[in-house]
Amino acid sequence: MASLVVGLLKRRWLAFLALTVAALLLAGVPLLRERLTASDSVDWRLDLWRASWTLAWPPSLLGRGLGTAHLYVNQLLPKVDAPPHNDYLKDLIETGSLGLVAYGVSLYALLRHAWLAYRAAQDRIISWRALACWPSCWPAW
Repeated sequence: MASLVVGLLKRRWLAFLALTVAALLLAGVPLLRERLTASDSVDWRLDLWRASWTLAWPPSLLGRGLGTAHLYVNQLLPKVDAPPHNDYLKDLIETGSLGLVAYGVSLYALLRHAWLAYRAAQDRIISWRALACWPSCWPAW
């Protein structure tokens, strides 16, 4: 993923190529098209996020404990044995508002450090490597 983002930032024609390949895959592979348009997948995720939000709100200071989000979600949705599929909600459930703030501060520090390394690099080829860490620190949605 990092290589793709750096490539897109560095060479604009790669963005066109990536969009073309994505369109061809969606047109040529029915399984991908079905997966993206399936309403049960969307409904399942919305139910999962609602249950997670119920557990996370109102936020406690310390949360419910590391690694326990899927257990609490399973109590609200017995047929679902999955984490909330949203790192921010999972972090809020497990570590509370204090943990969410710490998570946000660490993401900000990593992004700021990558940006400063990019700006300070003498060689432009090396500077793009600093930006490559940006996608790796973005949370999974």
